[in-house]
Amino acid sequence: MSSSGVRFDYPAVAGGVRPGEEATVGRAGAGEQGKAAPFAEMLKTALGQVNAALKESDAAAERLATGEATNLHEVVLATERANLALQLTMAIRNKILEAYNELMRMQV
Repeated sequence: MSSSGVRFDYPAVAGGVRPGEEATVGRAGAGEQGKAAPFAEMLKTALGQVNAALKESDAAAERLATGEATNLHEVVLATERANLALQLTMAIRNKILEAYNELMRMQV
């Protein structure tokens, strides 16, 4: 099992925006056919990392159950990494839904 955890590299995923630079978010299909918007790519990458952490956690638990894994702490760490990544994902989802609902309540 690798000792590396789930790492969200937001600046690199978001196009390498540095402090003082202006971040731009484009629409998919607006002027560039076949290219996804930077936000969509960031979201896809982050969700892929969370999914990988969950799969690694499942595999570690299975190795422990079959007796292949001898280090319980590695299994617990993998499980906690996956748990934290999932909690972060759910918190972000909840904030996005709150913002969307707030926009829907606005009167034009």
